[in-house]
Amino acid sequence: MTTVVTVLSALRSLIEADPPLDPSNVALPMYWQDDTITLPDIATAFAYFELEMDRAFLAGYGGGRGNNMYRQSGSLLCYLFTPIGQGVSVGLAYGEQVASTFRSFRSADVSCFAASVEPLGKGAELVP
Repeated sequence: MTTVVTVLSALRSLIEADPPLDPSNVALPMYWQDDTITLPDIATAFAYFELEMDRAFLAGYGGGRGNNMYRQSGSLLCYLFTPIGQGVSVGLAYGEQVASTFRSFRSADVSCFAASVEPLGKGAELVP
């Protein structure tokens, strides 16, 4: 049975195997919500990932008590931060790299149905 831990591990492994690259083909630093984050003193682009899960729902009956099938959906959010002055197009390009990794991805544990890129504005103005 797939668990949230399994899902997070599968998604993390997928993006770490194909990380977003800067123009010099260097992988962007990537952080996850459970990581200890130490940002460098020099402004540089980085990615921050969060997994948000929805409530599970009944998807099928059968097999007796305790054997009903449930499904749970969720969203993997990736916030891409770029230094002021690089422009939104740089952040969008990184976003497309991340989204293309997950578009139509399917494994035994995880199915990704959509991946979109949206500009959000200045990181200092983002509020959870």
